[in-house]
Amino acid sequence: MRFEQALRASGLSVNPANLIDFCQSLEHINITNRHDFHAAGRVTLVHRQEDLDRFDEAFRRFWEATDIPAEPPDFQQDGAGEKSDGDSSAQGQTQAETLLELTDENEDVGATSYGSQEILMQRDLAALTDAELAQARRMLASLVDALASERGRRYASNDRGSRLDFRRMLRRHSLHSPECMRLLFKREKIQKPRLVLLCDISGSMEGYSRFLIEFIFALRRTLPKVEVGVFATRMTMITRLLEERNVDRALAQVTQKVRDWGGGTDIGGCLGEFNDYYAGKVVRAKTVVVILSDGWDCGEPQQLRLALEQLRRRVHRLLWLNPLLGGEGYQPLCTGIRTALRYIDEMLPAHNLESLVRVARILREVWR
Repeated sequence: MRFEQALRASGLSVNPANLIDFCQSLEHINITNRHDFHAAGRVTLVHRQEDLDRFDEAFRRFWEATDIPAEPPDFQQDGAGEKSDGDSSAQGQTQAETLLELTDENEDVGATSYGSQEILMQRDLAALTDAELAQARRMLASLVDALASERGRRYASNDRGSRLDFRRMLRRHSLHSPECMRLLFKREKIQKPRLVLLCDISGSMEGYSRFLIEFIFALRRTLPKVEVGVFATRMTMITRLLEERNVDRALAQVTQKVRDWGGGTDIGGCLGEFNDYYAGKVVRAKTVVVILSDGWDCGEPQQLRLALEQLRRRVHRLLWLNPLLGGEGYQPLCTGIRTALRYIDEMLPAHNLESLVRVARILREVWR
């Protein structure tokens, strides 16, 4: 965490997802090898070629310092420090074991340290308390900001850009001599992907649907080209309702409008309704459609098969987020999931914040 702060102070853009990737990469290298450690940081924490030299300098200054503590000062919670002083073998524990100890001993502590954030990233969304939900909202906002700041291949005029905009320079200064020409710059445009998110709000999804709609709410506020629908026994588009600034008021409006919240599930009928009445308005050739559902379906398998086949022909990518996929030993046994597997491009877990980080990363890759 200290190293991340040093990189930010140097002007590098580093988010929690990048830092998690860096930590996970250390499991595959010899961290006593300085070259390998430096290379792992370059691969996971640097995304622009012009930042490589800045990263190298920040890396050298930070890791050659002599006053770096063995671990971040705010990582040790109350009681944890006493245990580490009295037992030298605790220094050999893995990070996972330490996090498990913090979960058992300090679950009620309202700390926002790196350790508590790691625990929260792993917690099942259906088991979050009100306090954890508030912290998860803040972490979710940072995640979505990272997604919305992805830069594309096209360029736009920008005085702080890194490339000269010769076309604009020649157009503006065509009537002047070269001595009067002013340098104009450009930089990559920020990508604004077009997404359609369809969330299952049936009774089997009740523990997850609220937070998933909050995830959608955060996406909708940051990415204008997001259309949102919810379904149980019928499809309801709620894009306009999510324009409300406050998430609680937005959810209240959604629950007032949606009459089948917590009811049965007819995924095939709802997707067919989306194809017939809404797809022509919100779906384009480059649209990515994301379905959030556990796959439990009371409708006819043939109806679901026809709806998915029709939808897949119209979109760029079709993704399915399944909260049950994160469970140990999960098998796609229900009819809805088995029917969907042949038509979707990828099925991803969506049971905790860490899984939503992976979803955001995949969406960035799709639109890179």
